[in-house]
Amino acid sequence: MTDNPLPTSVAQWHAAIAEKSGTTIEKVTTTLETYGVRPQPVLPRARTVTVTSVRLEGQKRTTESDNRFLFEWTGLGSGFWALLSEGNSKGKSSILLSVRAALQGRFPGRIKGDVWSWIDAIDVGISIDGIAYCVAMRKQVGEQDERKATGSLIRYENATEALLYQGPPELN
Repeated sequence: MTDNPLPTSVAQWHAAIAEKSGTTIEKVTTTLETYGVRPQPVLPRARTVTVTSVRLEGQKRTTESDNRFLFEWTGLGSGFWALLSEGNSKGKSSILLSVRAALQGRFPGRIKGDVWSWIDAIDVGISIDGIAYCVAMRKQVGEQDERKATGSLIRYENATEALLYQGPPELN
């Protein structure tokens, strides 16, 4: 027997979500009903997830310079994409690690400490089965404590923007 059995009723499912998210059962019920989320007796089907845009912004502080930077890659969709440069230390891994952190909801993830301190904004646009979302992270340049950052998850559908989450950028 397990100490944490799976919920077997809708009421138990709502209670489990409320407990894990630290909110009320009423708020969980209202939110799930608003977005048409219903419990399913079988495993859900596979979803199509596509990265649609990546944006990183910050200020690189070194002994030689103190410059703001902005990387923006839009117009992405399904298919094969490459991130290339003529040398090392150009930011390719930092960009990919930022996308990974956004998809996992874990900032800074594996982003190197010095690079994490330079970044003050990350926005990763994704599409899940044709519905647009944005995972965003904001913090002060120079701040290395991930607990002082703010993460957001926004859903866009039918010209409506819904803030689904805002708070610490890593959920346990």
